[in-house]
Amino acid sequence: MFSVTPVPENKERKVSFSPDIDQSYRHQVVDKIKNLMEEVQTIHEKEDKNLKKHQENESFDFKQKQELELQAFLKKQREQASGFQNHQVNTWNNLKEKQTQETWRLFGKTAQPSRPAISNLWDQKSSAPSSRSSPWSQQSSNAPSPSWEKQNPWTPPNGVQKNKTEALTHWNNNS
Repeated sequence: MFSVTPVPENKERKVSFSPDIDQSYRHQVVDKIKNLMEEVQTIHEKEDKNLKKHQENESFDFKQKQELELQAFLKKQREQASGFQNHQVNTWNNLKEKQTQETWRLFGKTAQPSRPAISNLWDQKSSAPSSRSSPWSQQSSNAPSPSWEKQNPWTPPNGVQKNKTEALTHWNNNS
């Protein structure tokens, strides 16, 4: 009926018919081939469209999954950071409480009706005077002050007066 002759790739493909084939038959065959090519093209376009839609859905689902995982990860990180910070604050407060208890045990506790808060003793940030006092302050302490005399440590004790020149000659002679 008809034969297809190979044509080099750089030229359009053509269908060649034997000379005994009628012209109307040729047109029918060519039209069928065109219709088949259009059908194939339509099928390819539908496949492309379906694949593109499927890939967009997959991409959206993947991004949603990543977003959820990221949010869960960030939440976990915030919880860990909060736990770590709480641990450090608790450790700091425990140390200050221990130090306060040791100070009170060594130097006595001032008469207070209730237990003072750590923040009142150690982290006082206000400039207003506090009703509570540190064991080291002498302002509102009910304890008697020491009985020894207050004296400049650089002056000689009472009854011992040295001549300044005598001390200088001692150092000059011995060097």
